[in-house]
Amino acid sequence: MRRLLLASCAALLLALPVSIHAAQAAAYVEVGPPAALGAVAFATDGTVYGTVAALASAPHSQFQPYTLPDTDPALWQSTDHGHTWNARYHAPQGTRLVVLAASAAGSGLAYASVGPEGGPVTIERIDVGRGTATTLPLGTLLGIDRAGTAYGLRTGAPATLVRCRPDAAACDELPAPPFAAHAVVDPGSTGLLAADASATLPDAPIQVSTDGGASWAARATPAYGCTCHIAFGGPAPATLYELTGPQWFSVSHDGALTWSTPIRAPENLGVVAGSHPSALFPVASDYPLSPVAVTNDDGATFRTLDLPTDGPLLGIDPLDPAHLFLLQLGRATQSWDGGHTWANVSDARFGTVAIDPARAYGVGAVIYAAIGDSRSGESIWASDDRGATWHEQPLLPGERAFGIFVSRDDPRTAYVTVGASSLPSGFRRTRDGGRTWQAVQGPQAGELAHVLPGDPLHLYSGGQVSGQESFDGGDTWSVVPGNRICAEVRAEADSTSPTGLRLHCVLPYPGVGPTVFGPRPFPIAPGLVGSPDGFFSLVAGDLLGDVQADGTWRSVLAPTGGVGPGAETGLAQAAWPARDGTVFYAIERDPRSSWVRRGSGRWWRLRHGAADLVVVAPLDATHVLAAPLNARSGYPLFGKAPLAVLDLTRPDVSPPAIAAVDAGLECTVPWTSAEAQIAGIVWRRGGAILQGATGPRRAPSRLDRGRALTCSVTAATTFGSMSLPSAPYRVAGTRIALPRPHVSGSPSVGARLRCSARTHVTWYRGVVRVAREHAGTYVVRMGDAGHAMACQTRLADGTVTRSRAVRVAGAPA
Repeated sequence: MRRLLLASCAALLLALPVSIHAAQAAAYVEVGPPAALGAVAFATDGTVYGTVAALASAPHSQFQPYTLPDTDPALWQSTDHGHTWNARYHAPQGTRLVVLAASAAGSGLAYASVGPEGGPVTIERIDVGRGTATTLPLGTLLGIDRAGTAYGLRTGAPATLVRCRPDAAACDELPAPPFAAHAVVDPGSTGLLAADASATLPDAPIQVSTDGGASWAARATPAYGCTCHIAFGGPAPATLYELTGPQWFSVSHDGALTWSTPIRAPENLGVVAGSHPSALFPVASDYPLSPVAVTNDDGATFRTLDLPTDGPLLGIDPLDPAHLFLLQLGRATQSWDGGHTWANVSDARFGTVAIDPARAYGVGAVIYAAIGDSRSGESIWASDDRGATWHEQPLLPGERAFGIFVSRDDPRTAYVTVGASSLPSGFRRTRDGGRTWQAVQGPQAGELAHVLPGDPLHLYSGGQVSGQESFDGGDTWSVVPGNRICAEVRAEADSTSPTGLRLHCVLPYPGVGPTVFGPRPFPIAPGLVGSPDGFFSLVAGDLLGDVQADGTWRSVLAPTGGVGPGAETGLAQAAWPARDGTVFYAIERDPRSSWVRRGSGRWWRLRHGAADLVVVAPLDATHVLAAPLNARSGYPLFGKAPLAVLDLTRPDVSPPAIAAVDAGLECTVPWTSAEAQIAGIVWRRGGAILQGATGPRRAPSRLDRGRALTCSVTAATTFGSMSLPSAPYRVAGTRIALPRPHVSGSPSVGARLRCSARTHVTWYRGVVRVAREHAGTYVVRMGDAGHAMACQTRLADGTVTRSRAVRVAGAPA
C-alpha cells in the first residue's frame, strides 16, 4: 500500500474517469491510478496486443521493456484498433510479462518475455485462443515472419540461431553468423532476414537470408554505407529501410538487391518509415525523440509528427498508418488521426499503479499522489472520489515534487512544491481537486509549511530567520509579525492547568524563546488541526490529545480496556476532530501495532489480513488512507503493497470459519477482541436461519447430516459493525428428512385445530403469521374461511419446520 503528491503547470491534463474498484462496500479498498500499456505488438491484420510494461531505458527496439510492479501480468488484446481491450492470457502473479511480437494475421499467436521480478526471463509463445503458453528455447527474439516462424538467438556460447515454427514440437538450431544479433525479420515474407554486418564486421555489406537463416549472402550496400539502422517497414514484402548518416535515408523494395538514391531526412528528428512499428530510426544522437518525421512515399515527402510526450517507442498500425502508439515509462498514449490528437491508454482493468505512502496525501474524498521518477518524468495524480477515478498532471521535464499541502476545509485546494534536481523552485496550486494546476509565487525564504485551518488561501512558510505568510494562496507573501510559526509543539508540566499540562509552541531558531498558547491557540503548528466545535487536536510525536478552548491539553495516549498504545511506548500518527468525538490514531513502538479510537471510547487495532496498518492521512472521521506497516521498522512497506482507503464503519476483519470440535461444531473468528467485538452469531443450514442458535458452538444434530452449515458473525467497533458469513461446512453422513408437525381436527369455522408440536408453536394463515397464537390448539375463525392454515415449530437444534396446510371450508371474507 503507498505514496506523496505533486503537480505541474505545463503539459496536457488527462482525465481518466475509470472505475478502479467495483466493491465500494468493502472495508479495505486498494486505490491507485490506472495502469498504462508499456509494450504493444501488432499483427498484420491490425490486431494489437499489449502488456502493462515500461521501458527500463531508451532502447533502439521494443524488445527491452520491463513491467511495472503491482500489476496483473496479463496479455491484453484489442481487435478494434485500441478502443476496447480484453485480457487473453494471465501469467502467474509475481512474474513480469512483456509482449514482444505478434504472428501473422488470424493466427492468434503472440510472443512475450516472461520471468520472475529481478530473475531470468524466457521467451514464450502464447496461444491467445486457448489461453496457454509454450516456452521457446530462445534468449533473444529477433522477429516473426509471415508463416508464423519465430527467430531468435539461444543464450550462451557458441552463438546459435534458433527458428521455431508455430506447429512444430521442437525448434531448429542453426550456426549463427557473427552479425546475427543485428538481424531483423520481414513480417511480410517467409524466411526473409536481413542483418547489418558492419555492426560487428567493419565495412561489411548488408547480409540477407531467404531461407530462414540457413544461409546468408552479401547484398548491395547503400551509397553512404550502413550504420546499424535497418528495418523491414512494409507495406510490401521485402521492403527494407536503412538510415545512414547521420541523416541519409534509403529504401530497397527487393530485399537489399538495389537501393534508392539516398534522401536527406529532416535534421534533429527521428524518422518513421513505412507502416511497420519497427521502422523508427533515431536521427538525433540522444533519445527520447520528439518530434519525429513520417514518410510513407520512400522519402519523397516528410510530415512532422509532434508527440505529446518524449518517448522512444512508436507503434504504428500496419492497416492504418494514422493509428499510432507512443509508449513511455508508466505512460501510454495513442492517436487515431496521425498524431494530431492523442488519448491516454490507461485503464483500471490493466491494474493500478502503486502509490508510495510517503508521496500521497488526502482529505475527505480527495487524494493526491506523486508518481514517477527522474527517468520517466513525474506526474501529479488526483482523485476526488476516494480513488474511483483519477486525473493526471505531468510535471515539466526534469521537475520533481517535494511536498503536498491540502486544505482540510476545502480539500479541492492543494499546493505542491516543485523543483529541479534537489532544489525546490516553485509551487503549483489547484482549486478544482487536481483537474487543473497553476503556477504561483513561492516565498522568498523556505518551503511551504502549513495551510491555515479555516482559510485554504492562508499559507505559512518557515524561513531560516523569519516565517512568511500569504493571504491569497501564494500569489503574494509578507513577513509573519512576531514569528508565529510553530515548528514544534510540546506539553510541559503546569500546576495552573486543570490537566497539569500546558502546550508550548517552540520555535527552532536560536535566541527565540517559547511562546505559550493563549486561550484560543493559533492553529499553525504541524499536527495541530482545527475542530468544528472550536477545540483542537494535537499530533506531535509522543503527544496525542485534545487542545481545550482554554489552551489546556487532554492526553489520550494510553491503553483503554486493557488494549491500545502504551503511554510510554506509544507514538502519535494522526487525528481528525469531529463533533461526535475526535478520531485519534497512534502506533505502538514495541511491539509494532497501530490503533484508532473515537473520543473517550476504547482503542481498536488497525489491521488488514495479517499486517498492521500505518496511517498515511486521515480523510474524515470514518475514512483513512492506510498502508501495511513494516513490523521491524514501523514504517510503511514502501513500494510493496498498494495504498488503500480504510472505512472504519466496516471493521476490516476476515470471515469466520466452522471447525469440528469434540462437542460438535464451532464458529471461530480470526481476529482478537482488540480488533473487533463479537456482537452476534447466526447459524444457517441450507440458507435457512436456525432460530435460537446464537452461540459459537453447535451441538451435534442428526438433522445436519449431509447438509451445508454456515455461521455469520457480526463484528463491531465504536465506529460501526459488519456481518461476515463463513464458507459452507458440509456435515458428513446421509441426509434425512426434516421432521414436520401435523395439523389435526376439522378445518371449519368454529372447530378446533391441533398441532402435534408442543413447544415454540406459531400458527400461519397462508404465509402470514397469526399474531399472538402460540398454543397447541387453534379455534378457526370466520376470517380463516377459504385460507390454508398451518402450524410451525422450532426444534431443539434451532431447526424451523412447518406442517402441511389444511384449507378451511367456505369462501374467504
